[in-house]
Amino acid sequence: MAKSGQQHQSEVSKRYAKALFEIVTASRADTILVQLRKIQDLFENPKVKNLVCSPVLSKEEKVTVTEKLIASLSIDKEIFGLIKLLALKDRISDFADVVSSFESISDTQNKVLRGVVQSQQELTAQERKELEKRISDFTGAQLILEYSENPELIGGIKAHVGSYTFDGSLSTQLSRLKEQVVSKS
Repeated sequence: MAKSGQQHQSEVSKRYAKALFEIVTASRADTILVQLRKIQDLFENPKVKNLVCSPVLSKEEKVTVTEKLIASLSIDKEIFGLIKLLALKDRISDFADVVSSFESISDTQNKVLRGVVQSQQELTAQERKELEKRISDFTGAQLILEYSENPELIGGIKAHVGSYTFDGSLSTQLSRLKEQVVSKS
């Protein structure tokens, strides 16, 4: 599952992500992203994070520990090289930002927008398909949407996709109607 939200990405993380993206072909970006997320999940384990970011270990020891940790994972040589470089530069703590930056670069290149859709109850497959088509037609982009239920919504949906917000909730529609009535009186 994708990590949602706009996270602060340092310029250094963006440079590492851009370099990785330039090394791998655009057709492999999705595969690389899956592998990066798998490693990110590993590094988010508190025990692993404390170990690979430990100030007690030398840079060379961090490289060795990191190599051993990811050796059992099936990852491409480019990612292995990136992780080794991050460990050597003592930047493993920036790995999540590198993954987020890589995802942003890949999405921009592939004209993909990510977003979150909230509804009071679960949308059917047909409702999701229609919603995705409407938003895709409006934005001109492919979509990757996460769906969630929000029992506080009276009805309708709210969607945040890229920099767009689509609010078709009943409460918003009632507020607009109220404004129209008040402005006409």
